[in-house]
Amino acid sequence: MSSGGGDVLSGFMAENYLNGLPIEVTFFNVGNVDSSASVIYCAGSKRYAVPEARFIIHEVSLTFTANGQYPAHDVSALV
Repeated sequence: MSSGGGDVLSGFMAENYLNGLPIEVTFFNVGNVDSSASVIYCAGSKRYAVPEARFIIHEVSLTFTANGQYPAHDVSALV
């Protein structure tokens, strides 16, 4: 696996799907596993990484079409 990430909800849906499979899932980080790809990587029953592998985990933002974008720690501003 080598991915720069992508949509957060899609990453969680993929992780839930993989966790529900009745098989052992193994992931290899062969370059970079960033952002939402980290969630998918963690779904593996076994996880390996080359010594030069990179992982990037960062805070999530929530996007609301009508109200703009709010960082996760500012969700209280929506109430």
